[in-house]
Amino acid sequence: SVPFIAEEHRTTSTAQSLGVFSVVLHFGYAEPLVAARLPVHKALARLAREQCGAFPGLAPLAELDRWPESIDVNSALEAGGPLATLPQRLPTFVVSKVHYAQLEGARHRCWTRFRIACYAFIQLNARKSMDLLGLQSDDTIEVSVVRFL
Repeated sequence: SVPFIAEEHRTTSTAQSLGVFSVVLHFGYAEPLVAARLPVHKALARLAREQCGAFPGLAPLAELDRWPESIDVNSALEAGGPLATLPQRLPTFVVSKVHYAQLEGARHRCWTRFRIACYAFIQLNARKSMDLLGLQSDDTIEVSVVRFL
């Protein structure tokens, strides 16, 4: 538990397979959680520029911080705009979300049931991660996992 994370330690990445990369952005508990403070595109672009030599598949992300916040490919094509103005390959972001639920028929004690209800309530009232991280465009997928306790 650290209050603030230095920029050079903000990202860690792992090459999963051909063209699939796992990137984890680290934030301290005292850092304000507002979209302007969470520069996801900037952090990914910096990571891509640093790791492009080892992982050439990250090259399209190197200019991510210079793209418009949301690129609407369909509108650009309908307006007759040149395809050259669009990036060659748009990245797809996958954001994970965990829901907590009580396993039906489970005989939990009162305190455990209360804890599960608290987790579910906190998750329900938490800010939506896609909005918080500035990833509202069509290139984001949210994967939900239900953890039964």
